[in-house]
Amino acid sequence: MSASSALVKDHVTLTNNSGASAVVRYSRSMDWDIPPTEFNEYVTIGGVGATKLIFSNDNGFATPNPLSNPGALAGGTTNVNFVDSGPTDHGAYFTFDFGSVAAGESVSFDIFYGAAGSETAAFAALGAVGAEVYSLGQNSRTGLTDGTPDTFIFGFAGVGGTPVPAVPEPETYALMLAGLGIVGFMARRRRAA
Repeated sequence: MSASSALVKDHVTLTNNSGASAVVRYSRSMDWDIPPTEFNEYVTIGGVGATKLIFSNDNGFATPNPLSNPGALAGGTTNVNFVDSGPTDHGAYFTFDFGSVAAGESVSFDIFYGAAGSETAAFAALGAVGAEVYSLGQNSRTGLTDGTPDTFIFGFAGVGGTPVPAVPEPETYALMLAGLGIVGFMARRRRAA
């Protein structure tokens, strides 16, 4: 598991078992298909600019091949951050380059998969685990919304990017305000006594 109950963590270690240094690349794709509007979803990609990310787009159908760069399915989605592209049938594709790895050496990073009840909660989950690169998938049932009732999450950490800031959920603010209210009430009551 991960630091967020909304995400499952997959710790990946790539080891060079050859007798010589080798350039290590890793690709992963995600075809979103979010119910109840499978084949017609909104997709967001963020974290482009992470030092180890060398290619990204919305082609979740492509076979993850670190030696090729598949074409995008929607215009304006290659090697850029984008928000709520769609609705159309697409996903996410990422290729990372970990550079030259000596014989017998390894590189490691984390992949996160999951879902949250809203886009805000999805960003909070990504922030809680220090994800640096991510994609979000949302259904298109009601058009562009806040990602309710579900926002699906695909993220990476340890890839040379800036972690997503943890965004407190609205319940956190409500709890904090209630606590401050109680403290204020107690202070006022003490002064009155």
